[in-house]
Amino acid sequence: MFTKFTSGMLLLLLLIVGRAQDYDELEDFKKASRLLNFLRRNLGIDTELRRNLGEVCDKVVDLGTIRGNSATFNNEDSGHDYTPSCRSSSRANERIFKHRVRPGETFRIRQSHNDFDSIHELSVGQTCGNRRVLECTDDPDNSQMEYTNDTNGDMNVYFVVDAYWSSGSGQFTLEWELISQTWKVFMSKGSYGNYDLGASITNRNIKALPQKAKIIRRLCADCAVSHRQIFYKRLTNDANIDYHTLLGSRWASANNRLNSDFKLYSTFEDAINDRNAWTFCNYDDFSGVGFPRDCGPTGWVSWQWNSFTGRSGSRNNYQFAYALNYE
Repeated sequence: MFTKFTSGMLLLLLLIVGRAQDYDELEDFKKASRLLNFLRRNLGIDTELRRNLGEVCDKVVDLGTIRGNSATFNNEDSGHDYTPSCRSSSRANERIFKHRVRPGETFRIRQSHNDFDSIHELSVGQTCGNRRVLECTDDPDNSQMEYTNDTNGDMNVYFVVDAYWSSGSGQFTLEWELISQTWKVFMSKGSYGNYDLGASITNRNIKALPQKAKIIRRLCADCAVSHRQIFYKRLTNDANIDYHTLLGSRWASANNRLNSDFKLYSTFEDAINDRNAWTFCNYDDFSGVGFPRDCGPTGWVSWQWNSFTGRSGSRNNYQFAYALNYE
C-alpha cells in the first residue's frame, strides 16, 4: 500500500514537473522539484521511474552551445535523477553536461570553483542513454578529466557534477577545452581496417617532421585499458630508425632506449607536456614481436604487442599514426 501510494505521488509529481517544463511555469516546477527530492531523500524512493522516462537525459546541458570555455552553474533546483558510480548513496541534486568530440579530438574539463563538496563523473557514448562511465571521483574537486575519441565516428562526452552529501548544493564553475589534432595513419589491422602506407613513405614522412613533433600514436581496441592508446615521442636523431619495422614487428633496443631515445605516454597531452612518462620497457624478441613488447606505465605488462607480419599472440585490432599539425 505504502509503495503504491508513494509511487503514485511520484508519477503525479512527474507530470506536474513535465507540464511546468513544457510551459515555462518555473515557480511550479521548482516547488514540485523540491517536493519530489524531499520524498526521494527521506523515504528512500528509488529513481528508476524517472530514469526510465529519460528525464535524466533531458537535463543535459550542451556545452558546445555556450560561448567561450567557462561558465558558472548551480544545482539548487536541478533535481535528483542520477546516482554517480562512485557514490551509490547519493541523493543530491546533480547537473549533467555534454560536448561532442570528433575522431582524434581530446576533451578536457574541470571545476575551477564550487560551493560544496562534489562528486564528478565522466562518461562517453553516442547518446546519453547508452553512455559508458570512464571515471568517477570525489577529491580533489578541481581535478581534471579528459577523453580522446579514438573511434571512427563522433562521440558525446558527459560530465556529471553531484554532491557528496545529499544536502550539498550551490554554485560551481566549469572550465573545458577541445583539442583538435590531425593524425596520419600509416599502418592498421582488424577493426581499424587493413592498411599499410609502406615502409619507404612512412619513414620519409616521419623523419621529415620537426624533431619535437615526432609523436606516433598506437590505438589498440583489444588491448588492456592501459595500452588502448600509447604515444611514442622521439627524442634523439632517427637517421638509423626504420619506424615501420620497429613498430610493426621488430621492437628493438638499438638506438631506441626508453627515456633516452624516446618516451612513452598514455595521453597526447602528457606527451606534449612531458608528464607521466612510462618507466618500463624491454625489447629484442626478434620472432616477430613489435611495439611495445612488455613495456608498461610502471612495470612489465605482457601480451599487449602487435605483429604486422602475423606472429601468433599479436593483438588483432590496432592502428599506428603520426601527428601532422603539432609543432
